[in-house]
Amino acid sequence: MRMIATLTLAAAFSALAAAPAAACMTGPENKWGAIQAALPRANLSDADIARIYALRARAFAALAASGEPGKNFDVDRYREAETATAEAAHLAGLVWVPHRPPTRGCGGTFRLKSERDAH
Repeated sequence: MRMIATLTLAAAFSALAAAPAAACMTGPENKWGAIQAALPRANLSDADIARIYALRARAFAALAASGEPGKNFDVDRYREAETATAEAAHLAGLVWVPHRPPTRGCGGTFRLKSERDAH
């Protein structure tokens, strides 16, 4: 009986420990706001801006086609969205700077390459 109680308690603590990590995963859909905000500051040609918008459309189409996690989720379509997002960020002159847990939380932020070099 004591072993069952110990296992139950261990399972409860494991679930609590994993919940914050699962709650703060940063997917491609969350990065597009930063990409959009960087466009006025990035010195881009009209062709580059058009390419970024085409990549955005491709990323969101792939995300919609990937389905919900746990329900016929298509990993390849999700990776396609990640790839399109990364390419758009690169075109906009952004780099992804991940936070360092536990002191800074989860996820990360985009910075313009010139801003990153200045720090």
